[in-house]
Amino acid sequence: MSNQFKHIDITTLSRTELHALIKEMSSALKQRLENGEDIDTILDEENPFFIFEPFMEPVEFPILVITMINNFQSEIIMATILDALEKGIENYK
Repeated sequence: MSNQFKHIDITTLSRTELHALIKEMSSALKQRLENGEDIDTILDEENPFFIFEPFMEPVEFPILVITMINNFQSEIIMATILDALEKGIENYK
């Protein structure tokens, strides 16, 4: 999973593109977990969340991780994540 997303510069993405990326990554992660991969192994071998971490506060980042691992589709949760990412990206620039 991480290979296809590894080199994405999320600072260039719009809110809509960030939303689509998170949903795509969540879906890919869900598929891997359904195919029997263990989340601890995935996290040990690669960090599928690494592209988001520098742009999120420590209290917000776990919300993204839990949302992606559980493939939550709540638009309220997604809006919170996107707000945090946009703020972090803006502060980065």
